Order: sequence, then C-alpha cells, then structure tokens
Amino acid sequence: YLSDLDFITEGGLSFNGWSGHEIQKDKNQDGGNISLIVDGEKRVYNKGVSIHARGQVVYDISAYSTDYTRFTAKLGLEASKSTGELWFEIFVSNDKTTWTSLLKTENLTKTSPAVNVDLNIEGYKYLKIYVDPAGPNTSDHGNIAGAKLVTKVEDILEVASKRHETPFILILDGIEDPHNLGSIIRTAETAGVHGIIIPKRRAASVNSTVNKVSAGAVEHMKIARVNNINETIRFLKEQGIWICGTDMDTEVIYTKQDYKMPLALVIGSEGFGMARLVKENCDFLVKIPMKGKITSLNASVSAGIVMYEVVRQRNK
Repeated sequence: YLSDLDFITEGGLSFNGWSGHEIQKDKNQDGGNISLIVDGEKRVYNKGVSIHARGQVVYDISAYSTDYTRFTAKLGLEASKSTGELWFEIFVSNDKTTWTSLLKTENLTKTSPAVNVDLNIEGYKYLKIYVDPAGPNTSDHGNIAGAKLVTKVEDILEVASKRHETPFILILDGIEDPHNLGSIIRTAETAGVHGIIIPKRRAASVNSTVNKVSAGAVEHMKIARVNNINETIRFLKEQGIWICGTDMDTEVIYTKQDYKMPLALVIGSEGFGMARLVKENCDFLVKIPMKGKITSLNASVSAGIVMYEVVRQRNK
C-alpha cells in the first residue's frame, strides 16, 4: 500500500485534516495503518488518505518502480467532510520538476460513483495525487482508498518478451515463512526467473524480513499477488505456458523432464505441498529423490534445486 511508502507533503496539503503542520512519516508503523508524526506527536490513521481541496500528496516510489508496474486506487469525495464536488489528477515524474499527467477525473460528487484507477507507473520515481474543487467550496476533501502499487501477471510475461527469452515463472502455492520466501526470491533472481506469482491469502507478504533475506533481490523481481492461483494457471495456459508442479506423487525425477518450453514452476507450501486443485491443474509433475529417513526438503531448497535444473538445460 502507498501508505507504507514515504511521502512528501507539498502544496497546501491537508493530510487527514492536518494542514500547515509539520508532518513526517513515522518509521515505526502500526500494522496496516498509517502512522505519522504531527508536530512531534504520533497519530495513527487507517489506510485511507484524505486530501484537502487544492492539496496534493507526493509519494517517493523510486525504490519500488522497478518491481511494481501499476498504481491502483479508488478516488472519491469524502462524505463526512464534503458537500460540493471536486476532481483528481495523477502525475508521475523522475525529478519532481517535470510532471506527466496520467489521468484527470470527471467532477466527482457525494452521489457520483467513486472512480477506480489502474495506471502504468513503471520506471517513474515519484507519484503525485492532486485534488482541486470543481466549485467555490475549497473545504471539500478527496478520499483515496486502497492506494497501492501492484504487478500483474501480464507484466511478468512482458519481462520475458522484452528480454527475448522463453518465459520462466515461479508460482508459490502458500509459502508462509518469510525467510523461505526471501530465499526463494534470491535464488529466482540469480536463476533468471522473469517473475513470481503468490496468492494474496495464506501466504507470506513481501516485507522487510523478506527483503533482507533476499539480499535485495526483491528490488529486481516482478512479484504478482493474485486472488486465485488456479485461475492464474488457466490464464497462463492460454498464453502458451506449461505448468510444472513439484510433488512426490510422481515417478518423474526432476532431471528427466524437459524444461525448454515456456514454463511456470509451482512450489507448494512448507507443510502440505501443493493444494489439490493446483496439483490437478499442472501439466506434469516432477520430484526430487529422497534417500534418507527425512522425506522432504525445505521449500526454498527444493525450489533452488529445480530452478537450476531449468537453467542447466536452457544453457546447453
């Protein structure tokens, strides 16, 4: 969420009603909320952002613009503080001097539907959201809900296309340990994986722990969070991607399988492996032989072994 990023208050901004005050981002955030230091006093808000008319908020997205390709949000009039109408405009920039407008909304009122925006911000360092009244009432407030930077599965396919390479994608089905996730991302980046797909629920989020364990690889990897892994697998198949699952319920040793086709490799969760439907939707399964009394490997180790078999075959 953009509330998790650093922002710069400029141009008469009233952030949740605090106009003309010294506003800083608190480095110790409270869970999913926005935590601010206002005139030296800590205050906590939810993820929604309220901007006073003729105000703007500028986000520094420079550390994320290579990982995330799109900005999504719902824009509308804040019902509790507004009676008139206003409009939003969204800009991007690389120097905070020259701004490019991506979108200007129609005039919004309390009775008009909120506007859902989905904009390409890839490669830019700064994002600015500006609010202006459509009438004389400058006390109106614009509300920005659920503002976040995202990567779509299509963006991962675009990476492979731009590199003129056969697609190589990783699907993580329920990896809940952030250390495992970080290790997998690190190995995936070194192996040339074009992007990673993880579910929005029952999976580790990409947080500071994941970033640290990945040794910074998070900053160079496209990571798409999806609502439904199985729907995503069906979409990938429509794009000509073959789905390979890792599971012990097969006779095929991972070194015996051909991986030179467009490929998405599925790694199951630490304790339970792939979900049943995910397993059924795979085009083929491979396994890593177990010789000892322990019958499974750490998820990040399994992922690394198979990823580098793909690399070995494709580099022949």
